[in-house]
Amino acid sequence: MYKRSSWKLPFINPLNYKNFIKTKKSISLKQRNLLITKSLLKKKINIHNGLWYQSKVFTKTNLGHKLGEFSFTRRCDPELHMLKKLRKKLKKKK
Repeated sequence: MYKRSSWKLPFINPLNYKNFIKTKKSISLKQRNLLITKSLLKKKINIHNGLWYQSKVFTKTNLGHKLGEFSFTRRCDPELHMLKKLRKKLKKKK
């Protein structure tokens, strides 16, 4: 599951980690490489994806993953794909 070597400890920024435990409000972060631990469970965290913050509440199934896995940086829009297909059909008819 981890790409980090087993002899290294998981990466957790100690400055932000203390703030997680103390506050009950949502916390906004730009660090996407933090590991999700037990102290982060059931807390609302806003993760930056490059343009805006996406809010996420973590559960037991998310343990051991990193924050960046849950804030997507690319947008997949199914309507956009349908519009492209329609434009191709219209060009073929002309």
